[in-house]
Amino acid sequence: MKNIEKNEIKNINLNNIFEKIEQIYKMFIICKKRIIKNLNITPVETKVLDLINSNINCNQMSIAKALKINKSRVTRIVSELLEKKLIERTPSQDDRRVYCLKLTYYGQEILQKNKQLCSTLFENSILSNQSSEEYLQDFYNCLTKFLEKLEEFEKELSLKSKKLYF
Repeated sequence: MKNIEKNEIKNINLNNIFEKIEQIYKMFIICKKRIIKNLNITPVETKVLDLINSNINCNQMSIAKALKINKSRVTRIVSELLEKKLIERTPSQDDRRVYCLKLTYYGQEILQKNKQLCSTLFENSILSNQSSEEYLQDFYNCLTKFLEKLEEFEKELSLKSKKLYF
């Protein structure tokens, strides 16, 4: 990783930082798509599989809320995952109108392979030259702090208004 010279710090502003974050996000998505290409699954489907895996009694409404996407999109995603035999749907014990989603054995395998591939990518490319414990801790702390600030900002925005006017 390139060290920032003191004279370069003067030229850094918020727009540069946000630009870098956007570039990182875009590159992450590109890498993720390439990783899962052979698994015949999309990035959003991996998110849904992960949610289903980590939540007992997971249903389509909880997925929509967690991912902040509309119910019709969740329906399409769930239909694809059912068709690929990655998940199964069973009536809820509490409410027969609601269906609980759970991973099939094949869905668990796909999710595990995805996690292994992403972990390998991260370890081999991102951390290959920066493997010290201190570096990793600093990197993690920086990301955590930034995420906390973004979450606070998002809460403020949602309290003020549902729409932004520029």
